[in-house]
Amino acid sequence: MKYFLPYLVLVGLLTIVGINSEPSEKQRYGLRENESEGMGEAETDGIADAIAWDIALTRDPATGSVPVERLQEAKKVRDQLIVSNKLNILSPVSGISWTERGPNNVGGRTRGVHFDLGDAENGFKKVWAGAVGGGLWYTNDITASPPTWVKVNDFFDNIAISSFAQSTTNPLVMYFGTGEGWFNSDAIEGMGIWKTTDGGANWTRLTSTSSFAYVQDLAIDNNGNLYATVRPRTTGQANGIQKSTDGGNTWTQVLGSPVLGSSTRGGDLEVASNGDLYANIGFGNGSTGRIYHSAAATYLLNTGNAGTWDDITPNTDNTMPVSGDPYDRIELAVAPTNSAVVYGLFESSGTSNVGYIKQYDAVANAWTSRTVPTIIDQGNNSVFTRSQAWYDLIATVDPQNENSLYIGGVDALRSDNNGANWEQKTTWSLYLATGYTSSQNVHADHHKIEYAPGSSSRMLMGTDGGIFYSENANIGTAGTGTYPTFSSKNTGYNVTQYYAVANHPTDPNYFLAGAQDNGSQKFTSAGLNSTVNASGGDGAFCHIDQNEPNIQITAYVYNNYYVSTNGGASFSSRFKNNNGRFIN
Repeated sequence: MKYFLPYLVLVGLLTIVGINSEPSEKQRYGLRENESEGMGEAETDGIADAIAWDIALTRDPATGSVPVERLQEAKKVRDQLIVSNKLNILSPVSGISWTERGPNNVGGRTRGVHFDLGDAENGFKKVWAGAVGGGLWYTNDITASPPTWVKVNDFFDNIAISSFAQSTTNPLVMYFGTGEGWFNSDAIEGMGIWKTTDGGANWTRLTSTSSFAYVQDLAIDNNGNLYATVRPRTTGQANGIQKSTDGGNTWTQVLGSPVLGSSTRGGDLEVASNGDLYANIGFGNGSTGRIYHSAAATYLLNTGNAGTWDDITPNTDNTMPVSGDPYDRIELAVAPTNSAVVYGLFESSGTSNVGYIKQYDAVANAWTSRTVPTIIDQGNNSVFTRSQAWYDLIATVDPQNENSLYIGGVDALRSDNNGANWEQKTTWSLYLATGYTSSQNVHADHHKIEYAPGSSSRMLMGTDGGIFYSENANIGTAGTGTYPTFSSKNTGYNVTQYYAVANHPTDPNYFLAGAQDNGSQKFTSAGLNSTVNASGGDGAFCHIDQNEPNIQITAYVYNNYYVSTNGGASFSSRFKNNNGRFIN
């Protein structure tokens, strides 16, 4: 038993501790906004200092990081001990057993959602989802209400799944990348890339990617070559854009320092329908964002050759080549129906906001400026990224219409005229959101938007609150007041990230738990059930008085709290001027 408990400690640390070795990032990006008392509901967005306190307490002082690479070996030791000692995994200690309590109706931060290309005969209803702290899941029917989610295994709960790629010629072959490298303080370092050759029944870690700390994106070109965009944590780890011509067995760096470009940070990567590649290198903190283009005809598709890459990064006035360092993170999107149409969302250097949206014409080799939209945001009329472009930023072009695209930041918007005009399609809060209903109430912080293959109407969104789905994403001309409808698909998708829990002294089924970006949840029923929000925003540490349980406290960020004196029936705010740490 003395070996079993250390394994649990290791797993717990790897699950909750950020591995970011650049703490200056949280100072650069600042702390999350907080609404004043009476401003509608607490904001369920923002991340910058979310778990810095825990990093400070648990990081190895010798290395500055948690040894994530030892997790697999620790699992082997644990499994051997279970077999040799004939232990019940849910009750390894005599007299103590564990039961999952969920909840089963609250999602969690999800950067990977993917329609399975092998499900064409079933209408592309099968969906894969990867959470940054809750594992790999799939459902065979995303259209069901609710869908039935299946977790692949327990081991993946402990690694951050960030990206997906699937072979178009052999859909049984899929990959997912790990590690959340956008500098949020609670990011878990990855364990490289994992691969399946049997449609997801079995997954194997590619040992060739053991030095891939943060895999930001994956893509497969028209000749079946696999690409990964990688951000290193320490010197000597893989970086930039990596290419494999043999299914991930070996890799060659094709872009990024020292091959080409000054940054080691690989960001976004897109493959156009004609095989052209568009890649982003660099994002923030002295690492200038740039865009490179490699025409399919100019690089050797079936070798590890770096090929020819052109820097097509525009200046703020659209002239090229770029001068200075005007950008941090850049998000790209290529039109499936026109390989010459590319969109770029540019985070202005040092602002943490998208300051420019541009459209690239590959034939003319020219950029055109488009409009940067705002959102309702509880009446604040904020830029759609609200100082979080470094964290939540996504763009996707309609599979049937090169002029129509969705973008996501805090909320999602759509343009039907190349980005000249925009209309907000989702809202994280219905407060002061005239004309919007619960059908547009999608959780804040959008990380992934994906259309079903060939469809303009069916769409998945991955957010800080899990997964949302629409079957009419393309309806509603701007200004008509007609909006697409979105539904939560989080029932049974149990990936919520919790900071703390408080138990009731006499009722074993009643407790409070504070979740990252998903409020403080109130549990009242036995077993795996749904919960309700005791209070909103980021839920943090919570308390139930053990002598007078009618007194209960939930925490928001900084020194802001909600107090109940009636046993949790209602809570009132006690805000203390944002003093203290993000999580107290």
